[in-house]
Amino acid sequence: MLKVKNQQVLNAKYPAIDIHFHLASLKKMNAEQLVKAMDQCGVEKIVNLDGNPGIYEKYNKDFKEKYPSRLLCLQY
Repeated sequence: MLKVKNQQVLNAKYPAIDIHFHLASLKKMNAEQLVKAMDQCGVEKIVNLDGNPGIYEKYNKDFKEKYPSRLLCLQY
């Protein structure tokens, strides 16, 4: 039987890009809190996939305009 030591990884060794993120999942988090959490775990940038008309504009204004270098919002 294979036995390995359990090791919890709390942050990325290198700056990471989360390419599949949904800002809609953040019910009570604002842009500042999100960027702080990203910094704590080593995420350099996220790609938001909630790009439906109407929703895209909200997240673009509330998040992307405040931190343009940290968030990429896709619209479809």
